[in-house]
Amino acid sequence: MPLLKASNNTLSLPGTSQQWKDSFSFIQAADCQFGMDWVYQRNWGYDRADYNESDWSSEIKWSSSFVDTVNKMDPPPKFLIMCGDMLDAWPGKSEMSLEVRNAQYKDFIKVFDSLNIPLVLCLW
Repeated sequence: MPLLKASNNTLSLPGTSQQWKDSFSFIQAADCQFGMDWVYQRNWGYDRADYNESDWSSEIKWSSSFVDTVNKMDPPPKFLIMCGDMLDAWPGKSEMSLEVRNAQYKDFIKVFDSLNIPLVLCLW
């Protein structure tokens, strides 16, 4: 499912009408934060020389399990809204941090691309 962006305070979801007349459910999730476990285990190692070797396999595993669970829901929710920190690497801290962030982003997209419902991200 593609990432969606609101425009003019409206979010159009593929395959849905503009207004829902029946009851529906949605999921609000937060802070999958790819990379947080590795940093936490090393007492906040953002500035560590080995940060470019950081790992977010735990978050990939947890998020993949979450996506599998959501995909099995019957009836399926209309959408999932993700708030909070999706990635742990900070933009603009360093070139190494940007490289790690880009890799975390690619893995985030790979995991959540298998979601069967629209994903709405709350980004600032």
